[in-house]
Amino acid sequence: MYKNKFSKLNKSRNDIQKNEGKRNLSFKEIKLQMNITVFSICMVVLVTLGSSYAAFVWNDNASTNDTVATGTYEINISDSSPDTNGTINLASAYPMTDEEGINSTPYKFTITNSGSHSISYTLKLSDDTATISEDNCSGNLMERKYIKMNMGGDESSTILLSTLTDNILDSGTLKTGESKSYDLRLWLKDQVPNEVIGRHFHGKLEVETKQLTIRNTTLVDAIKKDNTLSTTTPDFSQAATTNEGLLRDYDDDGPTYYFRGAVENNYVKFDGLKWPNTDINEETGKIYHSAGEDMLWRIVRINGDGTIRLIADGSIGKSAFNEITNAIKYVGYTFLDDEGNVQDSTVKTVLDKWYNDNMTDYDKYIVASKFCNDTSIIYDDGAGHITYGASDRIENLNPSLKCPNTTKNYGGLYTNLKVGLITADEVMFAGGSSKSSNISFYLYGKSNYFCTLSPDGYGGYSGVLMFSENSDIKRDDVSYGSAVR
Repeated sequence: MYKNKFSKLNKSRNDIQKNEGKRNLSFKEIKLQMNITVFSICMVVLVTLGSSYAAFVWNDNASTNDTVATGTYEINISDSSPDTNGTINLASAYPMTDEEGINSTPYKFTITNSGSHSISYTLKLSDDTATISEDNCSGNLMERKYIKMNMGGDESSTILLSTLTDNILDSGTLKTGESKSYDLRLWLKDQVPNEVIGRHFHGKLEVETKQLTIRNTTLVDAIKKDNTLSTTTPDFSQAATTNEGLLRDYDDDGPTYYFRGAVENNYVKFDGLKWPNTDINEETGKIYHSAGEDMLWRIVRINGDGTIRLIADGSIGKSAFNEITNAIKYVGYTFLDDEGNVQDSTVKTVLDKWYNDNMTDYDKYIVASKFCNDTSIIYDDGAGHITYGASDRIENLNPSLKCPNTTKNYGGLYTNLKVGLITADEVMFAGGSSKSSNISFYLYGKSNYFCTLSPDGYGGYSGVLMFSENSDIKRDDVSYGSAVR
């Protein structure tokens, strides 16, 4: 448990708004003519053009070398497994061990961007409804919780199909002429009920793509132009109490540029977006914002993929991370229930509802991005005491913007979310500390006790890392009701 030392400091909203006319503008107003992306309550901002297309369908009748033109760019998917004739058929599958499944013949295919523009893509394994109808097997389908898949070739990459979020296998970006190849293996897991054997599974590959277009003037350009970039690694043993500006580090996609300390020029607002709620300090009665006021955001960082990560400059309300604490899976942003079905955490349900209720008019400007709910285990004593990766990094003052691999069926790296939470690592990069309080950096002052996406550990109950009312990073029970921002 981290110690808390300092009391709150309530920064005047009027002081912030007075800076709007200064040379280094505090607010950057994003009009609808700018194409952007939203991150966390935390959200993510990106300049993009284009629409989603199902560029390739893989089913029992799939042919090789399928090419689909999508506007001014093109996706080519080539099947290099002639012995499969473009199919994976689990209609007569028999149970296999993981070792047998990993060593089975893969379905090999390659995605190539043969167009003239860079694209982002999302690869999905969806149900092939046409084949299911043609086969007349809708009453004899195999549930995804009995099917295992592997795309990495090693044991740690083996998962149940039921754990996929929105059936997403992978996502990424491809520049003109770039390719990515895949080896996909599917098999019926070992030790299934007898009635499962003989059932059917018909799937199809779908690739949804978006053309990436960088305009002459973008928000990313403005951020880099308005700030002097530092490539120095900060001293994380010290909280950032002064304006340290824009710094560079690296995430899973490349260089990332983040704001640190008492910065005042990282505000953003969406044209016409208002706060739907009033946020009041329950102890002092201070009103942080009122319903109907312009909703403000702070730029956390430019991600390695060119998107911009934002966090709300205030709270949308309160929520537990999860209402149940008595199992390790409840540190997961999603987790499996006893039947093997994916369940959303309490806070994910709250965030998704808020997004659907308030961001409809802006959704076409927002692209899905990555969020790290790091469930990699650093310590496990075998007696029920577990420490997760983020907790170890924060305690040892070594934060990271890269998301470690995990084989757990809860949490991990989410690659296709439009809204999520900030991580404890990002709080430390922004200027927060686990060793001392900080009342002088840009995340302080608005609903300070807020939850992060970073699990802490398990020791009889599940804990996550929070930014506390005493302005430091600490752990708390997942069931504790904290601010959501």
